[in-house]
Amino acid sequence: MSYKFQVNLGSIIELLSAHLYSGPQVYLRELLQNGLDAIEARKQLTPSLEGKIDVHLRNEEEHPTLVFQDNGIGLTEEEIHSFLATIGQ
Repeated sequence: MSYKFQVNLGSIIELLSAHLYSGPQVYLRELLQNGLDAIEARKQLTPSLEGKIDVHLRNEEEHPTLVFQDNGIGLTEEEIHSFLATIGQ
């Protein structure tokens, strides 16, 4: 048996961050740590990798967005679905 569902990723992240983190500093630290972890995982496959995390502000009208990008291992679509399907367990 399989189930399929759709998630508004932006909304779910906003909702979860409001309940999981005590403040914006904690959320930002978590994003940076996720990037570092992803880079370390990729270095296991490519030891010569020079890890990189870019942080920039995307100023879109009334909704400025802080963007974190790294060259870490990333997640497959299956991993993303798995993580979203197990939220709250």
